[in-house]
Amino acid sequence: CELATHLEMCCKMEVSCELKCGVVMCREDVTQHVEKECSLVVETCVVGCGVKMTRDELKIHRRDNCLRRIAPCNHCLKDFEFFLLAHHDSECPKMNIPCNLCGEVMCREDVTQHVEKECSLVVETCVVGCGVKMTRDELKIHRRDNCLRRIAPCNHCLEGFEFFLLAHHDSECPKMNIPCNLCGVVMCREDVTHHLGTDCVEKEIKCPFVKYKCEVISIKRKYLSQHLEEKETKHLGPKLDSME
Repeated sequence: CELATHLEMCCKMEVSCELKCGVVMCREDVTQHVEKECSLVVETCVVGCGVKMTRDELKIHRRDNCLRRIAPCNHCLKDFEFFLLAHHDSECPKMNIPCNLCGEVMCREDVTQHVEKECSLVVETCVVGCGVKMTRDELKIHRRDNCLRRIAPCNHCLEGFEFFLLAHHDSECPKMNIPCNLCGVVMCREDVTHHLGTDCVEKEIKCPFVKYKCEVISIKRKYLSQHLEEKETKHLGPKLDSME
């Protein structure tokens, strides 16, 4: 009887965990086992989410499922409570996102510079001054080939003019080749006056002997030599009389 009573109290006697985790231990180790080791003891998640589970379940919970566990952002690698990661992803500067206009993928922190300086589909106003609005890609072609206010060289004098002024400039450019209205000879516009004054064979001119009473007041230059030969005698008489 005394032995049976002793056995019920003996601290060295082996007993099974009262929570039925299957561990056998000395009776004197039960308290420590329950407080520190037993996998079936129910505890509250120490991370702070408030969930209650057995110790074995909590190990998995804290590692994989707890909303307040610390986890790194996959983009910037900074640590956050797990439940904050979704919000952080919406503003993480290192997360790759597509440009809303052209679709090019880049870090979120680079989007502003991309839109301000590089994106080909941003609409801008032509900086040359014509007022047209187009995407950057279209403006490159526009400024090079189509803008009425782009600077373009005159094909004749090579001076630069706004494109819309070139047609007017062509109408008066001194270096542009034009035909003489009388004889058809082609020359620079700036040479036409001299040509008419000295060379144009179709130009009506006065006989140099008009002041000596030559009857031919106007004659084409191409016929002047013939006229002077034919009228040499008539020309010389009045000229000699005027010299007496």
